[in-house]
Amino acid sequence: MIEVRGLSKRYGEKIAVNNLSFSVSPGKVTGFLGPNGAGKTTTMRLILGLDYPNAGTVTIDGKPYRVATPQPDVLAKAVTGAAGSAVNGADGALIVSGLTAAQVGDIAFEHGVRLHELTVVRASLEAAFMELTADSVEYRAAENEQGHPSGPGGPGQPNGPGEPPAQELIAAHGQGTYRGEGRI
Repeated sequence: MIEVRGLSKRYGEKIAVNNLSFSVSPGKVTGFLGPNGAGKTTTMRLILGLDYPNAGTVTIDGKPYRVATPQPDVLAKAVTGAAGSAVNGADGALIVSGLTAAQVGDIAFEHGVRLHELTVVRASLEAAFMELTADSVEYRAAENEQGHPSGPGGPGQPNGPGEPPAQELIAAHGQGTYRGEGRI
């Protein structure tokens, strides 16, 4: 899910994006239309983190801030109490959403929580796409009895009977060698 809330961007006196809000849901085709100069490219730059908004927020899959603190439990409870959400990230940091960075900082201060890091999470659209569509991949390599990917020769036979393993073919013919119905 990509969520844009109250997004605004100015370049000097020129307003490129003015208080824009929308959501893009997984599995839905979404159009992004407008005349030249309407702010489409600027909005995409803001979503990708290539430029920074003057106001508003963008979240990709609801993970806008990475917060490192020695008191994650206290901060998580305080953030939840302020209508935000906090989950533990893979590296032990909290992933906080639903609040601005200033709100997270103020909440931490009010509850005596020391922050070591408060960083906007900048996910690429490619990473978001891969995460959101992970369950709908149309092609996956088959696995052999040992749980390793197998090739067109079937389970346990990487490239068919009597043929060298894919690594040897790549070394012999260069990476990206086309073979049969797929790349190796």
